[in-house]
Amino acid sequence: MSPSPLTSLAAVVQPAVRVAVRAKSQMAGMESHELVVMSGPDSGAVHGLHLGRQSLGRSQGAGICIDDPMIEAHHAIISWDPPELQVGCLGGDVQAWDKSLRVGNSFCDIRLTVPIVEGPPRIFHRPPPIAEAEVHPPHLGTAPTAPSPVRTPPLSAVMTGLVIGVLLAVLTKQMLFGLFAVVTAIVAGLTWVFSLGTHHRAVKRWQKATDDLQQRFNEECREFLYLGVLRQQRRHRLLGDLLGVAQTGSAQLWEYKKIDEVCIGRASRTMRVTTASTPVEIHDVPITTSLRSGEIVGIFGAAAQRLAVAIIIRLAVEVGPSDWELIVVEPLSDEWLMISSLAHVRKTPLDKQDVDHVSAASKHRILLVANAAVIASRTCMARRILALGETSILVVAHERAGLPNICTQIIDADIPNLDGMTARGAANVLHALESWIDPDCDGSMLPEKIDFETLLCDGQVTATAISRRWRDCEARSMIAVIGASSDGTIAIDFDSDGPHAVVVGTTGSGKSEFLRTLILALAVRSSPSELNFVLIDYKGGAAFDACTHLPHVVGVITDLDTGLAERVLTSLEAELRYRERELRDFDKTLPRLFVVVDELAALAVDVPEFIGSLVSIAQRGRSLGVHLIVATQRPGAVLSADVLANANIRVALRVQSVHDSQEIVGSGVAAGFTRDVPGRAAMRLGPNDLFIFQTAMIAGNIADIVEVIVEASELTKSEKPRRPWLDPLPAVLMRANVCENADEPNFSEVHIGMLDDPSCQRQFNLILDLNQHVLVTGGSRSGKSSCLKLIRGIIETSAMVYTIVGTGNSDHSKNEIDLADRELVQRLLDLCLSRIVDGRSQQSSFTRIVLLIDDIDVWRNHFLE
Repeated sequence: MSPSPLTSLAAVVQPAVRVAVRAKSQMAGMESHELVVMSGPDSGAVHGLHLGRQSLGRSQGAGICIDDPMIEAHHAIISWDPPELQVGCLGGDVQAWDKSLRVGNSFCDIRLTVPIVEGPPRIFHRPPPIAEAEVHPPHLGTAPTAPSPVRTPPLSAVMTGLVIGVLLAVLTKQMLFGLFAVVTAIVAGLTWVFSLGTHHRAVKRWQKATDDLQQRFNEECREFLYLGVLRQQRRHRLLGDLLGVAQTGSAQLWEYKKIDEVCIGRASRTMRVTTASTPVEIHDVPITTSLRSGEIVGIFGAAAQRLAVAIIIRLAVEVGPSDWELIVVEPLSDEWLMISSLAHVRKTPLDKQDVDHVSAASKHRILLVANAAVIASRTCMARRILALGETSILVVAHERAGLPNICTQIIDADIPNLDGMTARGAANVLHALESWIDPDCDGSMLPEKIDFETLLCDGQVTATAISRRWRDCEARSMIAVIGASSDGTIAIDFDSDGPHAVVVGTTGSGKSEFLRTLILALAVRSSPSELNFVLIDYKGGAAFDACTHLPHVVGVITDLDTGLAERVLTSLEAELRYRERELRDFDKTLPRLFVVVDELAALAVDVPEFIGSLVSIAQRGRSLGVHLIVATQRPGAVLSADVLANANIRVALRVQSVHDSQEIVGSGVAAGFTRDVPGRAAMRLGPNDLFIFQTAMIAGNIADIVEVIVEASELTKSEKPRRPWLDPLPAVLMRANVCENADEPNFSEVHIGMLDDPSCQRQFNLILDLNQHVLVTGGSRSGKSSCLKLIRGIIETSAMVYTIVGTGNSDHSKNEIDLADRELVQRLLDLCLSRIVDGRSQQSSFTRIVLLIDDIDVWRNHFLE
């Protein structure tokens, strides 16, 4: 326990003098004790006390080693002899009282050993704050009125009366006049003498009243200063006390919500309330510095790193992880490793997102800088964030010259009475803090990673287990287990919560991983005959690369499939009409169709009409068994009001602004998710249900799980699901695939290709009727000539085929005539005209003539006449 602020530590123990410290123990020797360094350069260090004598000093060979340069190598002797603790000096002075010691700049307490309870972290619920009564400074009050001074008797009047009385007595021969005059003078003199005595007594009473008033005022000022220092000591506890707070989880843990003044040590000070009060020397007054928003605190000296660690550890105990975070501006040396495990320390450095979206920060930021050069530039990230957000900077240097000139406060860490903390002291506090979880810190009660296989499949990711689940009627449902919250497993029921979902998350938030988890979570619960997927990935196809091999997948689209998106939109509209017909006319049970879109914004740029189709799917899909899951980096104009109105399931991973988070889940919580933990998400189901959870991630290779699901499909002999659209037409179509009876062509049905009709979800042969005239149109190099060659190849065995070409590459052996050979062209035209005229009555006896003209526009230019 710290001494009273008004207690002088003057009892210096001389060598060979022993001061007994009584240890209260129910059974002597049955309770272990430890010595805790409460403040000083080695704050937080804990040393066990055993039976017998132990040396105390700075030397590593001392039984109790305190790293304090003001302590001798072998400073004192600690003797534990139940039930007494005795302290003796060796090479230095020791101040001792009750169960406390002061050696050098270190203040130590002897206490019962605090047992550390091992086990999983426990939730620490902060009690409501206790408001301290406001103490007003004393006032001197109204001093008593000083006595009025005694007025000097009117000597001239007395003497005048006396002279007149004597003259009258002489002139009238009446001595009575003279007697009266003398008596009057005597009475006046006696009256003045008595007044002097009365005034003197009144002055003494007034002086006493004034002295009493000043004494009471001084006592009140003394009490006011005493109470003020006690309040400061309660607000700024010793680091050793904070160690006990962290170990026991007392009400003082994470007691404060804001960072303002932080204690850096204790010292004696002469203080006074007003100039009218007497100065008072008070001991153990907390020395504080400000770390409010905008402050740049520079610390220099050999002990600068220790002081900075002490400040960080103090704040870690006083203020919870939900209210502040420490950001290391650049990689630090190994001497800082002890603070890396703090829950308050962000694992990722500053980047451009911190500058662009500083308004999304929901907690105070302290930037730790060990090299002043990184904040020398006015436009550096640290200084830009300092100017915009709830941020302060802590700069550490070995020399004063190493600090930047922008520091608002400068502290010399080598002056006496300042705190410090070595690696072992920090480790003691950190180990104690690991036992507690701040429930106000979003997701703090969640692990940083949840294994998909363990969470979803109880570790049994086998084909047999999955096929058994598919056959189990109770297990079959549109429920996807996607992660875990502090209350247990988080699942989405697309029947009761859906039918549609919106997922938002910035780059690196785990959005694509979440979509893969969602797809696999649905696939392991339902067979391909009950559930199908259409996967649309406009990030190059990497998001769903492994999922495309699932037996449930009936279609995949990426931004690499040029022109396919429009075709798919038409096919999806046709799928809705197909389902309407099937459900209306045949009352079939159709498999659920999940349309999963990753990177909706990119898709909307390439295919603007896609948003309108999404609205149609969202509005009509519920009754038709079609579910829509769309993901994008930020909502904005991409997610229209109609889409959001139909999406009851809204998931927000880390987003760039509070506004984006509020638009999706109605809370700004997703803007505060740290980049250190991808997969942290907020989900809103309905108006009142908001969940903070960690999404499940696939620890192994996703292809292995897909392969197991494929094997389960083979075990259950699941039928191949119906596809909502057919494959695009091939780039090269073989004649044998489209021509029927190629040896004997039917001129009324010449098969020359295939037609794609996604609006009816079908593909069929393209048939020409050569009993009529045919026009083939197309741009340059579009295949017009190839089409004519194909027609010629099909019918040339059953008809006389002539071709007029305008390219100059005619082949007479194939009855091809160059357009430039006008005589030959004219003869061919005359032959055709004669056949038309003469062949009307004898059609059956003539061989059919087919005239193919390539580049008829060239023909027209040659034969305008």
